[in-house]
Amino acid sequence: MFACVWNRKEKEVSIETRFKIIDAMSKPILGTTLDIILKLNEVGTPVFDLNRNYEKIVREFIHKRNTSFGHKIVIPHLQEVAYQEIWQELEKYYQKLAKFEEKFWGEKPEFLMRKATSQNQFITFLPGYRPKTRTVEKIFAENYRQDELYFSCVAQNFKVSPFIIVNQSNNVKFDFYYFTEYRLQSGKFNYYLVSELRNDFECSKTYVDYFTAYRKERKYTICRANGVISNKFESNYDYFVNIPPFSAYVTQIWEFLIKNQSTVCLTIRGGGGTGKTALVHYICMKYILEPMTSTREFNYVIFCSAKDREFKLDPMTECGKIYEIDSQQIITSYKDILQTVSRVLELNLNPDSAENIEKIETSLIEENGVLLIVDDFETLSDTEKNKVVELIKKMKIGRHKVLITTRSQYLIGAAYNVERMSIEQVISFMKKRFENIPDSEKIQQKFKALLEKNTASQIYEITMGLPSHAIMLASLLTFKDFSETVLNKETNDASEDFLLGRLYDYFSTQTSKLLFIIIAFFVKYDLKTIPLDQLQIFYKLYCTRYEKPNVDFKNDLSDLRKWIIINIEDDYVQIETHISHKVFDKCLNSFLTEYDSPNIFDEKFFKIIVEKGMIDGILIYAGLEDSYLDENILKLFAFENAAKYLNSDRFKLIEIFIEKNPVSENEDTIRELYEEGKKYFELGAEYDSIFIRHGLKLEKSNLIDKTNLNPHKQSVISFAGIFKQLEEFLEETDYALVMKSRTAREKAFSELKAKIGKICKTDLNDALNNFSAENLNDAKKVKEMLDEISRTNKNLSCIGNENYQRLESFLAKN
Repeated sequence: MFACVWNRKEKEVSIETRFKIIDAMSKPILGTTLDIILKLNEVGTPVFDLNRNYEKIVREFIHKRNTSFGHKIVIPHLQEVAYQEIWQELEKYYQKLAKFEEKFWGEKPEFLMRKATSQNQFITFLPGYRPKTRTVEKIFAENYRQDELYFSCVAQNFKVSPFIIVNQSNNVKFDFYYFTEYRLQSGKFNYYLVSELRNDFECSKTYVDYFTAYRKERKYTICRANGVISNKFESNYDYFVNIPPFSAYVTQIWEFLIKNQSTVCLTIRGGGGTGKTALVHYICMKYILEPMTSTREFNYVIFCSAKDREFKLDPMTECGKIYEIDSQQIITSYKDILQTVSRVLELNLNPDSAENIEKIETSLIEENGVLLIVDDFETLSDTEKNKVVELIKKMKIGRHKVLITTRSQYLIGAAYNVERMSIEQVISFMKKRFENIPDSEKIQQKFKALLEKNTASQIYEITMGLPSHAIMLASLLTFKDFSETVLNKETNDASEDFLLGRLYDYFSTQTSKLLFIIIAFFVKYDLKTIPLDQLQIFYKLYCTRYEKPNVDFKNDLSDLRKWIIINIEDDYVQIETHISHKVFDKCLNSFLTEYDSPNIFDEKFFKIIVEKGMIDGILIYAGLEDSYLDENILKLFAFENAAKYLNSDRFKLIEIFIEKNPVSENEDTIRELYEEGKKYFELGAEYDSIFIRHGLKLEKSNLIDKTNLNPHKQSVISFAGIFKQLEEFLEETDYALVMKSRTAREKAFSELKAKIGKICKTDLNDALNNFSAENLNDAKKVKEMLDEISRTNKNLSCIGNENYQRLESFLAKN
């Protein structure tokens, strides 16, 4: 009776009521079942012709059952009198109830099940008879779902699955089961076997879409079974969301949606193929659209996709291919987003006028429980992006949430990065995928055998840590029966174009774009490993040349690392991604166009550095007739890196610069450079003589030649004094590290760089010129302190300095 009445009433009662009923029907007592049947029967047109007399009789029966034998033992033959009395009472109740029910059940009710193997055949089950096959007209059979159980009686036909099911044991035997419990999270129904005692009396069956099957569909929208309304979109998530790191992403994104009270919008940022869209789809379906909870966080889900292309496996070429998406559902403008909003909120308005646009915006802002999603946000033009941002600013945290997925630096509200998988995560991802396809056990064994051939690194290289690539590789491996030849296929241009074709837009800062271009120049001349300190000098050079004062080298390095372009080791950068000339030229042209900048990148500069090394390369390049030699090169390589390069090389660079910029024509510039360099060099010696030789007149006080001083005079600078300076220097370094202002921190480190350079070049030189055995212990302490400074901060390293090397030599001899 419950199954029949549910079949008629399930769509007429609210989702909250349906779930209360399902919850109450978990291992229910008879009285509970009766209450539910009667209440459901009273909704709309009655299914059973019942009245309160029926209820009264059933209540009496329940009372008799409970008091007579339901909760105590009555033994036949030994308690024959009591047994007969109970039997007579039950017979009396049965006859009374039968009068109410006979109009409904009729004389020969039966169960029907449409055979899965036939379009128009049924198996029928009648009490006391063996199952029979019955053939009906196809037009009649189409109204019944295959392998589901129906109850046919004098009243009508009722679908009673999934509350009563039948399983076939053998050719002639079928077992009937009745519902005992429903588990919400898994969509699983549990059952007990009817009227037979045996060990396997329990079974279960999963109906994942049982409740969602009741959704109401319109042209553009779907009203889900739980009442949440969304526009139609194709769910695009896969098994990978159940494993790390994606399970953590799901948790954090969902927690933002239901708990965050500081901002309306979350930007989910990541490269192409990292699974951003799939994560959003999964969260929408599993947390909002499918659950049948009595309370919900969202009433509307509005999914707007600006995705204009996708990357999939081409079965013919067995390579990845970019497919342009041509669909009316693609969002190309702010008006398209408002059109989708209007459809989901059922406003019947088109955003074709300023008045309608305002009405749609107002309706959205005033509505409660709205989740707006804009997928592939970077595809929109800047003008359209700004319109979306203005709308988001008007939305309220208590009423709305917004999710944006993007590859670009355009961040709104809170931000969350979806990074590529590690090699271990790629393997776990593929194992998970193989678990969910036919013949999974055999396929998993073949994949295991492939991994035993040390192919994990090849798999990672092909997939690039991307779920989209891993899905394609998994499909290709199964198609090729896990042949190793699949792993030897060369990657095609489509993959790089899909991932890096819009690379310029991915980076979060202007300076990270510059850093990528610098790295790409080195890669162009086959340099795949770049020392960090050298890369930082080039970074600072071009940031200064393009007047980018707010620089953060570590942050920009991290930005490139997110896209698996580089890997950062202790003291060098390893290039991880192939960067073609096509992608490189596209990024360089984009930068020059965006900032309307001249191209001051001289390819010869990078080529010579790669071939000759940093020091020799700079001097050779500086000596070229057409080299781009400006003050920035001089300051960075000759002045600021006093502790890194030999005086002789630094002086050569200064001399080349002055020769190309004669004092007679550039006196003010040369004099400013001289004054700038004074804090990096010992005055009155070789430094001054360079400028004097080339015609710069200096104050007389500056012309004292310290090389002519009495060589036997004890130096005023001792190793003990240097040690004390270095102790103070370390304290200043610690203080600079905790400065909150990035500008102040950079300025402090620039000054510290000059200070340590002066200590090494001037003070340590003096102390070494007057070295004696009694200075040995203090000299050792100075070296230990210089080593500690070099370890603490590589930018302040003194190990390459000529006087540090002299100190090492003195200590080795003594």
